[in-house]
Amino acid sequence: MQSLSYGKDFFYEELGRTAAEFMLYGISIGIVLMAAIYSLVLYRHNKTIMLIYYFLLQLSVAAFLMNTSGIFLLSTYDFGTSSTYYDSIIIISSIMSFVFARAFLETKKYSPILHMLLNGLLILLIFEFIITLLSQRFITTFLPFSLFLVFILIVAWIRYRQKYVPALYFFYGWSCLIVSVAFSEIYRDSLTFSPIFIGSPLEAIFVAFALTYSIRQLKEEQKIQQAIMIHQSKLASMGELLGNIAHQWRQPLTNLSYIFMNIKSTASIDEYINDKSDEGMKQLQFMSDTIDNFRNFYHPDTHKEFFSLYEQTLYALGMVEGEFQRHNIATTIDLIEDSSLYNYKNQYVQVLLNILVNAKDAFISSNATHPALSIQINKNTITIQDNAGGIASESIEKIFEPYFTTKSQHSGVGLYMCKTIVEKNMSGRMSVSNSDRGARFELIF
Repeated sequence: MQSLSYGKDFFYEELGRTAAEFMLYGISIGIVLMAAIYSLVLYRHNKTIMLIYYFLLQLSVAAFLMNTSGIFLLSTYDFGTSSTYYDSIIIISSIMSFVFARAFLETKKYSPILHMLLNGLLILLIFEFIITLLSQRFITTFLPFSLFLVFILIVAWIRYRQKYVPALYFFYGWSCLIVSVAFSEIYRDSLTFSPIFIGSPLEAIFVAFALTYSIRQLKEEQKIQQAIMIHQSKLASMGELLGNIAHQWRQPLTNLSYIFMNIKSTASIDEYINDKSDEGMKQLQFMSDTIDNFRNFYHPDTHKEFFSLYEQTLYALGMVEGEFQRHNIATTIDLIEDSSLYNYKNQYVQVLLNILVNAKDAFISSNATHPALSIQINKNTITIQDNAGGIASESIEKIFEPYFTTKSQHSGVGLYMCKTIVEKNMSGRMSVSNSDRGARFELIF
């Protein structure tokens, strides 16, 4: 390994001969350090651990850039020169890249297989770091660092395809960095200036945008989660209230059933009284079942359980049966194959009820002549189809966005809350489209 020591006169001579380069060095390192400070400021307000990872990543990148530029005077200006210190900084930067990428792209939650692969490469880099401290590089002697970083780029693109928008800014920034690293590795013997001093600040700028977008998205999700918690708290309170009402009603309902039974037994000859007594008993049973249904629905879900999609769909329809009859809305259920789902039962009913109520409102606003709603159940897929004319093309792309609504006196949280419950809480998928008859919602678990 070639070792050079710089005297003061030699350094100033080099500084005078390449003043433009040293200025660019300073700008690049300054941008990277500002990105590190920016992540700390964000962390102070949001307490998100990925911001600490990004802070450490940018510090290691800044140390690498300072060493490469000669500011530390710890190595030569030749990018290809190797030393334990120099190699260690590169590997630490790579390790922090993987740690930050895992947290920012949320691979553990949304892409478990990619998360395991990231972990495997991370362990490989940690092993390489230990080997480097003991002797010299081993794995990265044969595999360039840019190949390791390309995998992060692939993961970012996959997460963007999964509708995680901040991953797109991450992808752009990481592309700039990888290109600069690849050029530095391929042409290191012929380059007098390292492209990393361009790629690193560009990556810092793009990822700063990604972090800002991600934090804003996180705050929106927190607001919606808070709205869901408030809503569920209200449901729990209503469930407790209905439980008290049920307790108060149970005895009078029982007494009324005894009265009808006595009337029927004492007037067994009178067919009219018998019929009316039977009708009264059915109405009492219906009142008792109804209050039980509502009390059970408003009881908050605390754990997952097995339930029949068909039975709970019938249950949800029963809760809006009165309103649907009042507006002459015909309903049909096409059961192809039922499924026993292990999930949150009441949350499924809550989502279905929201869709049913929205369909009722659509029928009313469209003045449908023969309003009809059909539900198809095929294993873990539920399709709800109406004939209310569909959703306007300018609205259908935004229908699941928070606070978007086409109705006055509505918060616009309903369908977004439904999608959040299905996809975040129940690990399913929810989508909407227009058919030739009207809107079609699809739930897949």
